[in-house]
Amino acid sequence: MPGVGRKTANVIASVVYDKPAMAVDTHVFRVSARLGLTTNSTTPLETENN
Repeated sequence: MPGVGRKTANVIASVVYDKPAMAVDTHVFRVSARLGLTTNSTTPLETENN
């Protein structure tokens, strides 16, 4: 979606268009790593793709 950030685009895709998308920002990235929900991700984009 041009003109918006990745997180906003994922929220809109998920809520409005009912597409499987996860909005990952720095906080979600850090918490998911601490909870063990991701493995070997070094960036929020890698977390989103896994």
